[in-house]
Amino acid sequence: MRPNSTLKELSDSQNVELHTISVVIPTYSIKRLDDLVVLLKSIGVQNYSNVELLVVVDSPELLNQIKARLIQEGLSSVGLLLNKSKHNASAARNLGISNSSGEIVAFLDDDTVVFRDWIDEIMKTFNQDPSIIGLTGPAFPLWEGHPLDWFPDEFSWILGYSSWHDNSRVKDAENVWGMNAAFRREAFQKAGFFSDRMGFRGGFLGSWKKISSEENELSIRIREQTGQRIVFSPRVRVWHRVQTERTKVQYIVKRAFHLGKSRATLLSIYRSNHSLMSTAAEHALCNRMITRLFPSILKDLVRNPLHGWKRLSATVVILLATSFGYISVPAFLLDGKTKRSDSREN
Repeated sequence: MRPNSTLKELSDSQNVELHTISVVIPTYSIKRLDDLVVLLKSIGVQNYSNVELLVVVDSPELLNQIKARLIQEGLSSVGLLLNKSKHNASAARNLGISNSSGEIVAFLDDDTVVFRDWIDEIMKTFNQDPSIIGLTGPAFPLWEGHPLDWFPDEFSWILGYSSWHDNSRVKDAENVWGMNAAFRREAFQKAGFFSDRMGFRGGFLGSWKKISSEENELSIRIREQTGQRIVFSPRVRVWHRVQTERTKVQYIVKRAFHLGKSRATLLSIYRSNHSLMSTAAEHALCNRMITRLFPSILKDLVRNPLHGWKRLSATVVILLATSFGYISVPAFLLDGKTKRSDSREN
């Protein structure tokens, strides 16, 4: 999808202080309405006033239900957009970008809750360093049911939160996490939008075939087209709900499979440019598993066998599912012959 002409044209100067931010939130189910209200209220108490809120909805019926609830909750200033194109997160986010006016465009999942200084920290990070084109931050688990305190930290990304990453400083990142991300507006002007050929509508338990990681692909494309940095900012914090369904084996297996498949696809697309797409993340994870995870599992098997067995089983299942996802990508793609997924082609 080519950037829409409605995008506000901004100066290319990187030294102008940024003041306005638009927050785009896709939503697709009435089951998430209570979560959405909690999220909007958490944004409403931010110590920042120049905020535009845009909720993108998949159906007219859901839009009317949300509109009525927001009026009831005193949130009538929130903008509602009806997504009439593909019903997936990419298309919804693209509609939000096209209709936004902020100098910064941020994205949240509808089941997140932001920290009180979330917007302040986003604006501070961008204004302190003009070389930063995009950012992401940590997501802490907000358990719906009983916390899986035995679940390996190394695989927290399977359940939608972050744990073992270095949270002490701003550092370069390969990509953003879609549930907590922000970009300068010029990122979309120069690199295009999310590829709506990637991504899911809500969950992905119904399909083994689709490719996820649309935010990863866009992040890499933005770095390629702008030559600027995407960073992990430890103070840009959110809570992310871990629904009970995410703790079930079926979800974990499919999530791991899709991430392995998507990673292999992206590596094949950007294989020729190691500065954009490397295996550093995989090496870091392997190193942590060898030096920390497996030794701790062995200790658990002696001291607390049930706890250790759960951690070992989860580790084996996730590694196998991710590997099967990785090798499911056809060999000709891994030879670097796959077509670039660039939203500007549409």
